[in-house]
Amino acid sequence: MIDAPSPTDGDAVEASDIATRTIANETGKPEHEVEKTDAILAGLAIQYVRDRSTAGVVVLTNDKPARKGIENAVVAQGYTDVVSVYGLTDIIGDDSGDSTRLI
Repeated sequence: MIDAPSPTDGDAVEASDIATRTIANETGKPEHEVEKTDAILAGLAIQYVRDRSTAGVVVLTNDKPARKGIENAVVAQGYTDVVSVYGLTDIIGDDSGDSTRLI
């Protein structure tokens, strides 16, 4: 378990903001209607890597706009070497029959 990023953590807040803007653009929703949890994942990943000095973090999501938002945040913040973002198809392949769900 990890706590939500601190509102005073500039890198985490900026990552969440980048993810929020990207998700809003991808979905056509106003930024204030974007799911907050998806955007917070970007900040958490960066905060975790930086604060814990870990070798890396993997984010797995089946939400395509969230994935793009997190990826954009990771790139913009310069953490591509330690934060990887994957979708369901990256892990189990393409399920054209739509019979697999990530929960």
